[in-house]
Order: sequence, then structure tokens, then C-alpha cells
Amino acid sequence: MASFGSLGKIAMGLARNPKVREALNSPKSREMGSKVVDRVAEAADKATKGKHQDKIQNARGQAQKHLGGPGDGPQAPGSGPQAPGGSPENPRL
Repeated sequence: MASFGSLGKIAMGLARNPKVREALNSPKSREMGSKVVDRVAEAADKATKGKHQDKIQNARGQAQKHLGGPGDGPQAPGSGPQAPGGSPENPRL
């Protein structure tokens, strides 16, 4: 049986493989990841009977943010939302 250390090495090797990286960043895999996040959040909400809905929704939003979508990526400085009177250096959000 493989130890966790060796599994980590295998995972790192896969993560460096360009074909694996391309497959993981495909729109279809992002869509599937989004569906998984939604279903996990629904299951967690049901299991807690809505007691932690705000925390679950926050975690869901963070997960969706990290998954991103096709074309999503880091925004260029100054391209994000700004409040009235804000500037790229001081967006006043």
C-alpha cells in the first residue's frame, strides 16, 4: 500500500504534466467542479439543517471563485470594480 508521502509525489508529478494541466483547466472540468461544489454545499446545508447556511454559502462562493471559469483569471491592476470617486490605486470599495 502506498504511503501518503508517495501519493503526494505521484500527485505532484501529475500536476506537472502539461496534458493533465490542460484537462484540469478545460471548460468541461471547471463546469463539473462547479456542480460538485454546488452539490456539496447543498448536502452540507441539509446536514446542518440550515444552521450554518451563511458559512456554507461563503465557502461555496470562495470555492467557485477559485474554480473560475473560462477566461477568468487575475485581473489587471485597475480593471476591477470601483466605487464612485475611486481610482485604480484607491478603488474605495
